[in-house]
Amino acid sequence: MRNKFKGSGGVKVYSWKILIITLIFFIIAMTYYIKDLMAGDSSAIASILLWIYFLIRGLWVTLNEDGFANNKLNEDIYKQVVKKLFGKWSFIATSGGLILIVFASILSKILPSQKWIAILLFIIGILYHIAVSILVSKHIKAERRKYLL
Repeated sequence: MRNKFKGSGGVKVYSWKILIITLIFFIIAMTYYIKDLMAGDSSAIASILLWIYFLIRGLWVTLNEDGFANNKLNEDIYKQVVKKLFGKWSFIATSGGLILIVFASILSKILPSQKWIAILLFIIGILYHIAVSILVSKHIKAERRKYLL
């Protein structure tokens, strides 16, 4: 929505989706960690500071044209690299570790006597996710060099 008044200096939001998600997650996290802090958990301070950083980063992306453009470029590079590496299987390839971890959690509830299978799937899921993340980040660094970032 464009502001019709000259010189009013309104704030422009470049991504409502990111702004809303940032604010929702920040409010939920702050509620949880402030409750922990009030209960005497001093380690909650680190989490609160981390979530404040995420809020600032989210606001920078949504309210700053340069931040939004940089975020969009990073997103485009990520999509391009993942598509080049995995083709039409890109969603399953990048989410495979998470799928295995969720499956292991469900399996541990369904078959509690076979916990070693769930533990094995959980470890494989974590290792798979780490391996795919390293592979994708290496290709992202190479792709970013093309853009001189």
